[in-house]
Amino acid sequence: MIVSMHASKIYVSYQSMLQFANSLMFTTYAIYYIKELGFNPFQLLLIGMFLEVTCLVFETVTGVFADTKGRRLSIIAGLLIIGTAYVLEGSVPALRGIIPFIGAVIAAEMIRGVGETFVSGASQAWLTDEIGEKNIGEVFLKAGQYAQAANILGVLCSVVLSSLGLNLPYLMGGILYLLTALFLVFFMKETHFIPEVQNEKGWLVSALHTFKDGLGIIKASAVLGMLAFVCLFTGAASEGWDRLWEAQFLITLKMPEILHFNASMWFGCINLLSALFCFVAAALARRYIRTENEHAVIRIFLVLSGIRIIGIIGFALSPDFTTALGLLILISMTGTISAPLFHTWVNQLIPSERRATVLSMISQLDALGQTAGGPAVGLIGSRFSLRTSLVWVGILQIPVILVYLSGRKKA
Repeated sequence: MIVSMHASKIYVSYQSMLQFANSLMFTTYAIYYIKELGFNPFQLLLIGMFLEVTCLVFETVTGVFADTKGRRLSIIAGLLIIGTAYVLEGSVPALRGIIPFIGAVIAAEMIRGVGETFVSGASQAWLTDEIGEKNIGEVFLKAGQYAQAANILGVLCSVVLSSLGLNLPYLMGGILYLLTALFLVFFMKETHFIPEVQNEKGWLVSALHTFKDGLGIIKASAVLGMLAFVCLFTGAASEGWDRLWEAQFLITLKMPEILHFNASMWFGCINLLSALFCFVAAALARRYIRTENEHAVIRIFLVLSGIRIIGIIGFALSPDFTTALGLLILISMTGTISAPLFHTWVNQLIPSERRATVLSMISQLDALGQTAGGPAVGLIGSRFSLRTSLVWVGILQIPVILVYLSGRKKA
């Protein structure tokens, strides 16, 4: 039985639940990886590479699945798979002496990658169909604001759990993903989805037809093509940033030896401060930014991209903990503002019947960028230093500025 609940409330609710679970896991995950499992910077990027290769392989297939079989089914299946992967990842210490830690984590991350592709694209496509393209900007921004509130709570809980066991945040995060899937089983409706009529030759032929149509949509739109290239370059940089900024604090800068704080407490403070500033940024973006003005949105993306590049390079070269912390917060704020704008803009450009497929293709370019850029950044870090790796991460994002400048002329 599905309980009646407005689509926007369901979207904001489950996005907040997932943000809480993610904050619970990822606030202290670097300590778990580095301190308990003993991974080095190259291994951290290697794990990310296997995750992104999995996404690259499955992204389009699952996007077509969402457009032909239903977005609700795709989202629920994806959350169940991801939750299972996180529980497995939290159970890795119990496998000591049976299989290498790196092999177990890579296997868990590959399972997670399959689940991520089921959710990618389907979530935004479902919401856009249910409430209409004109209303999604406000909901995306609202979801971002509520997610930051959930982020704060998740950070606090992560510190407490990690003090009891560094693997516990992963175990609880995985369980929360499974519970979120159960929540959607009872509350998520799909009233505006029209499945494609299956070709008489079978689902595979229908899927290939859907894929070709999605590719044609991207080729036909100069703006969509621009945003696809943006995903490629940001993906190349984001894998290195996501995997190494915590290592910069742990290995290069070291945590201040005050108040008897351990690493978990310091990462809790770092993420809490970041979440508070991001909450304010999300509130201001929701109040002042208008997504219907395409030229204004491109200008905002240009400014945010420039700030992010300068912030990442500055973070890499920071001489002390305080400077690095300030730049980290600034970088996080740019992501909080740009993500909902990007989702809104992309969804408004895609026809409903191919939305999940096209979104998955764009995500596939992000995965391709991360697959290519991640190992390169990791090798640089192993050969030279973490600082050099992070400088390279900033350099990898410079083409984004050029793409937006070109897109501004075409818009």
